Amino acid sequence: MGARPAGPACDAPGGRSGAGGPAGPGLGRDLGLGTGLEGGRRRASRPVRGGRRSDQRFGDTDGQQGVIAFAECAWRVLGRLTADPDTELHVSIAGGRKPAAALLGLLMAVLGRPQDRMSHVIVPPEAAAAGLFYPSAGSRIVLTPAGDLLDAAKLTITLIDIPFPRLARAAAGPGGVREFFERLSQDGQRARLVLDSASGRLMWDGAALRLPPAIAAFVGWIAREQAAGAPGVPRVGAPRAGYLAAYRTIAGEDARLRAEKRLSDPLDPEWMEEKAARTNKLALASGVRPRGARLVQADGGRARAIYRLALDRSEIAIAGTEKGSVSAGWP
Repeated sequence: MGARPAGPACDAPGGRSGAGGPAGPGLGRDLGLGTGLEGGRRRASRPVRGGRRSDQRFGDTDGQQGVIAFAECAWRVLGRLTADPDTELHVSIAGGRKPAAALLGLLMAVLGRPQDRMSHVIVPPEAAAAGLFYPSAGSRIVLTPAGDLLDAAKLTITLIDIPFPRLARAAAGPGGVREFFERLSQDGQRARLVLDSASGRLMWDGAALRLPPAIAAFVGWIAREQAAGAPGVPRVGAPRAGYLAAYRTIAGEDARLRAEKRLSDPLDPEWMEEKAARTNKLALASGVRPRGARLVQADGGRARAIYRLALDRSEIAIAGTEKGSVSAGWP
């Protein structure tokens, strides 16, 4: 959903579908994106404008009525989309309509859920002036207003994730304003990932996160490192001792000894990469997407990558330690 469309035609039928505008159905066609079910969650590969998969355009938001109309439209569309727990919403603030962008940010704070994302597309000035919004799959030469030739296939754009508070759960609770702010305070202090130091078991947002022992150990290992203030674990040169200690907690000493015979020291970079990829696949299947991102992130170039969890240090708790004094009902 982009911030550019606005106006009173939110639920009006019509609009243009097909060739459309800057990032309409042409985007999916050019980049080979489909629609349908992926990983058990419904995804829309085309912009949702006015609650319809179309290239419907609205009026300007420069006037007060346009701003109000856009706010009403966005409230209805976002409310409908976030009401479905099987959706993951990616709101893209793309375009130059600052009132619409501000309204989208506010509405996402009120309605957004943990799996939803908000981003902003940065397009080079010369490309924006030429009416380009994404790199084309094949060569496409356009003339910029300055008279230069530009190949859309060589266009580079930047997608910036925009963090935002998620107030929906707190707002839905009972009571008045005082209770609302109390719930906000409690949510801000609650860790999203809790690691039981005695058993190695994991909890995500208060529910048991069931992963195979090798993967749970990998997550627990990184969680311990980050909770201790480290940036994560390196893809290249990571000592196996930290992983084996986490694995022993979960699978026992005999399993640790068998793993020790199989694993090199330091751990093989390809092994690290495979574990990170499998962790993300299983986490996604369990609905674990912190702020819409993959659970395990790789910072830096591939050779110097640092694997970390996509969580702030305050969002990780180690139960059984002072930092992890979290009331958790372990299954």
